Amino acid sequence: TCSQMGNKYNNYCLTCQDKARPLEGTQNCYYTAPNGYYLDVNTLSYKPCSENCHSCSSYSTCLMCKNGYSLLSMYTLNENDAICVRACELEASRWNFIDGEFHCIQNQDFLPY
Repeated sequence: TCSQMGNKYNNYCLTCQDKARPLEGTQNCYYTAPNGYYLDVNTLSYKPCSENCHSCSSYSTCLMCKNGYSLLSMYTLNENDAICVRACELEASRWNFIDGEFHCIQNQDFLPY
């Protein structure tokens, strides 16, 4: 579905046929975003999601994570952001942001005494 390719130095699709959009950095065009990509409304091309994200609506807004990862909303940075972090393996646990890092904490650690 690619109708115009770049030059020999940047061999990627410049223009797609019909209503297809280019997959950034490749020779491929798609009608819908493949897994791990989203449609960038500024460039009208499909760009990769953030690391460990299976599907997203923007780079920093993950909708579904790859296996072994959990979705974590980032209300502290931007209420629309959601990233994928390694799944907590502790029973009855959750992620907590402590000293600039994410930690898997058992919920009972936060119960009042």
